[in-house]
Amino acid sequence: MVENLKSKIKNKKPIDWTHTIVISDLAVDQNILKMHEERVNNIFASLSDLEKQQQVTNIIIRDNLFNKAMDFIISHYEIEIDPSDIEMLKVNLKNAFPQAQENVLNDIASKLIQKLLIFKDIQTEFNIDVSDEELISVLKDYYEKTNKPIRDFMQDEKSFQAAKNTLLEEKTTSFIIEKFPRDLEELKKKLNKYVDDELAK
Repeated sequence: MVENLKSKIKNKKPIDWTHTIVISDLAVDQNILKMHEERVNNIFASLSDLEKQQQVTNIIIRDNLFNKAMDFIISHYEIEIDPSDIEMLKVNLKNAFPQAQENVLNDIASKLIQKLLIFKDIQTEFNIDVSDEELISVLKDYYEKTNKPIRDFMQDEKSFQAAKNTLLEEKTTSFIIEKFPRDLEELKKKLNKYVDDELAK
């Protein structure tokens, strides 16, 4: 995907990886929350409702850590976005977000281009990659947990490569989240108060 982009990184300042990511409140989109809940129910079907809820909360915290980290990382880059890349990405975005206005689609496409270029840059700098063996191991683990077929991924080269790209993105996301120190103390206080208030009802 990155190889097809005309947009490019013009300049980059060294990233301060000692910067602490502070999360005091959780920002969550209701559509994304629903998607996370469906995913957890699918993969962790044997867990209790309370354990599933904890899994969803962990995912939301992770999303917030990543978004804050990316906001900080982007400030270190000067990226030249080619208008043709925006138009190319908007074709798929219009299908995914049929109700979205033009300026919203432009903003989503722009952020996606920034993410693609920055991910590629970080993968190159820190040698982040996914081998065939690593993907096969992940697919087999997924099959054991969900009992869902993985034959298409194993037999179709295009599907296999798409799965590999998805895993590489996930691996890069995890790297970014783990690379920064974090401060969740204020968030923990608020979550504990919320739980106490719910139990007191």
